[in-house]
Amino acid sequence: WYQRRVHGVEKFPGGDTSPIYVIVHPRNTTADSLDTIKSDSYFKAVADTTVLLINSNLNLTLDNVHSIAVAPCSDERPMKHMMKCTNTTKGAVVSVTWSEAQWVANRMDGLCEANDGQYEGYCDEFAWGWQQLVNDRNSSSLIMITVPFSADGPLMGPFVKGVRALLNDTSLDPGNEYLLTGLQVFMGDAMDAAFAKFPLIVGLCAGVTFVIITATFRSFIVPVRLALTLFAPVFAIFGVAVLVYQDGILDFLDWPPLGKMGPFFFYNPIMLFTVMIGLALDYDMFLFARIEERRQHSYTDRASIIRGLYETGRIITAAGLIMACAFGGLIFSDIPMINQMAFILTIAVLFDTFVVRTTLVPAVLSLGASAMWWPRKMPEAIYDELDDYAGRKTSISRVSQTSLPEFRYDDRSHVSYANANKAGSYSAFKRPPTVTATNSGQTGSAGSQSHAYVGSQIVGTVNAQGAAMQGEMP
Repeated sequence: WYQRRVHGVEKFPGGDTSPIYVIVHPRNTTADSLDTIKSDSYFKAVADTTVLLINSNLNLTLDNVHSIAVAPCSDERPMKHMMKCTNTTKGAVVSVTWSEAQWVANRMDGLCEANDGQYEGYCDEFAWGWQQLVNDRNSSSLIMITVPFSADGPLMGPFVKGVRALLNDTSLDPGNEYLLTGLQVFMGDAMDAAFAKFPLIVGLCAGVTFVIITATFRSFIVPVRLALTLFAPVFAIFGVAVLVYQDGILDFLDWPPLGKMGPFFFYNPIMLFTVMIGLALDYDMFLFARIEERRQHSYTDRASIIRGLYETGRIITAAGLIMACAFGGLIFSDIPMINQMAFILTIAVLFDTFVVRTTLVPAVLSLGASAMWWPRKMPEAIYDELDDYAGRKTSISRVSQTSLPEFRYDDRSHVSYANANKAGSYSAFKRPPTVTATNSGQTGSAGSQSHAYVGSQIVGTVNAQGAAMQGEMP
């Protein structure tokens, strides 16, 4: 259907295939009113409106505006000698009154069937106008406008606004309503209404998202970070779509679904914005929740970011590829609107999966460091995952190394200790504990012994001298 429409536009340039209409409707009438347009005052109002449109700066000619009260005036039409010709900036026109139209209507059959055919052109035009432009109750009529440019192009919006401004002209008969209608007018009005609400949509989406994220992570800085890692990439994706479908940077592929299509379908950005935010927010929360969890377990900010990125990498990548395949299938559709929608969603998912998650989010979080959690107080950062993987020894901090044993971690699942008297290993924990060393009062061959506890569990025995000591396991 789209190709047929394109073919029709090519064969009938301008707005021939999509005219717009001005409804001239007498005021103070009801739905049951009959024959309310059959008056000289009504015909004069229609003629004045038609001439006003022709004389405007909207680039309309006599061939672009059609009504029951005006027709081009030329020497080839003998009727001009019987009706009044009015000069316009685009040529002379015949302004028809109801009395003249009634005379023609009453004699139309005889005139149009005259053997010499001298009135045939006018009669055919008047007959077509009455049949096409007057409703069945003779209570309203239309002024048909065929625009001299593509009705689907960017000029249509300003043109509609210009026509509406003319229809508000105070010189027009106030006894009638002048309403602009037509498919392109409806689409333009829908677009204007949608984009008028678009800032509200963006504001509500951002506001609700920020409130929920702030309440969840108890931080005022995290929502600010989302503006960089969530909303900015969305705008970048729309920029790429404009390059593809309006500027035609992929035309060399010679594949219509990714070829230049002209103006964007207006509801795609509005509808896809919230969908893209939802998809990106899901992946972002998967990653950030794991980073926050590691930070709660006393990892440094840098170690938390790397650990969170590593632990969520496979699931987010798999989910992103699945969504990209699902959306990507729609690119093969023959409907341009769906092509654009599928392309935007596919690129958005892939960009978020392989660029935003792996590069932008870690970079922004690294720059923010501990300020990212403000005003929330996070546990002291005492464990560096990188140091642990590098094989460096970690020991209890703020405790005399001569008083407590040396503790080592084995993949964070066991803690081992060693001293002069004994060595052993205990199943322990998945987070750095607080270890308390207290003097047990027991005496052995090596002197007074101290026990190191995790909760109530003894995880080491040391030789201790003096009072009780405390330390934190790094």
